[in-house]
Amino acid sequence: MVRTLICCAASLAFTVQSFSASIVMDGYYQGKDIYVKNPVGPKGVGFSVYEVLVNGEITSDEINSSAFIIDLHILGLEVGDKVTVTINHHDDSAPKILNSDAVLLQSTFEMISMNIDEKGRLSWKTKNEIGELPYKIQQFKWNKWITVGEVSGMGRMNENTYSFEADLHSGRNTFRVAQRTSEGKLRYSDPVHCENAKMVTLQTELKKVESEIQFSDNTHFEIYDAYGRMVKRGVSNTVDVKKLQNGQYYLNYDMSFGSSFEKK
Repeated sequence: MVRTLICCAASLAFTVQSFSASIVMDGYYQGKDIYVKNPVGPKGVGFSVYEVLVNGEITSDEINSSAFIIDLHILGLEVGDKVTVTINHHDDSAPKILNSDAVLLQSTFEMISMNIDEKGRLSWKTKNEIGELPYKIQQFKWNKWITVGEVSGMGRMNENTYSFEADLHSGRNTFRVAQRTSEGKLRYSDPVHCENAKMVTLQTELKKVESEIQFSDNTHFEIYDAYGRMVKRGVSNTVDVKKLQNGQYYLNYDMSFGSSFEKK
């Protein structure tokens, strides 16, 4: 008799689990509430959502209606606090979050100052950050913006200080930083500039290249094939091209753009 009860209990637990599902929203408190459209529950009885938790605690929100609000204001959260919202519901009638970006990371930084020195040290200070979004470091060269590094954001509302050691090319250098918004777009700072007199020169005759390309110093480089596909990129004073198929290629380095060579 005891064995039978244990088996039944295990079977019942499995059955309940199979008819349940959860929506989990991880993010940061943005000063917004969450609005939920709540469909009718299984077999037309009650409603789909049967429990809401915020940071592991069951909320007191009234969820037994066709639409309800998860009130984050009353939980004592500060803007920028991490928050996890879990909506448990019956899996045959899922609720819909009407403002799903309510706790997603937002790019809200305000730039206090930004500069770059003659050695390539990029420094900037921000305020009013909500969430630890990374900063992409971008440099303008070869007629386009290129991402050359990334720095983790601190996500503090008060002052945040950052730095990045950049590689300079000859002539005028232009840099900016960017964060990706919850909509997938990049939000940019204003650019900053510095001058660099040091020039990188090519040490290899490009008419016929068999094994490697040499430069006078370390430099960013890109190699494209005849179809415009990038086949190599990096930072070095030499580029190994032995594994490239024979044919026509195009080389970007330092501030030189589109130098052609033939791989033999």
